[in-house]
Amino acid sequence: MQPQFQLHFQYVDNWTKRRPVLISQAISTALHGTAIEALWTGTSFLLASTVCQPNFLSLSDVFGRRALLLVALVLFTVGAILCGVSKNFTVMLVGRCTQGIGVGGIMALSEALIADLVPLRQRGNYIALLSVVWAIGTVAGRFLSPTFKIFMNVLTSQVPSSVGFLLRSTLGVGFSI
Repeated sequence: MQPQFQLHFQYVDNWTKRRPVLISQAISTALHGTAIEALWTGTSFLLASTVCQPNFLSLSDVFGRRALLLVALVLFTVGAILCGVSKNFTVMLVGRCTQGIGVGGIMALSEALIADLVPLRQRGNYIALLSVVWAIGTVAGRFLSPTFKIFMNVLTSQVPSSVGFLLRSTLGVGFSI
């Protein structure tokens, strides 16, 4: 009998000790998936994000930066909603790819906007500030996500793993407006 999900551990420094953190187990269990499908949820996001960045920049020269930034935000929001309502890994992978396309556009166009609006002498400071925001969001998400889930479990006794995706969709709609 093959295990349904292989445990992947990532060690996170927690000031005093190292402890294992399970990656994608809740999503894989909820969607009755395998380890390969859980692996592709992250890989498809990164692949779509990387492939679409040059396309967004080329299209923004034709259609304008603002219009394409709004398209990228809408794609990210639609992807988050798809992930939040998914009942199988096919819909989850489509949602993650859509989110990746949106994030690729957001990342590329935000740097292009800084290049358009900020003088060359100050541009490094603004790009560094943008990178710091991405880094803080990446690191803080790893620590705040379990805390948020524990808090929600206390309030509602059980929270599905789709809550995080649906929360992202509301943030995407807020930034679009």
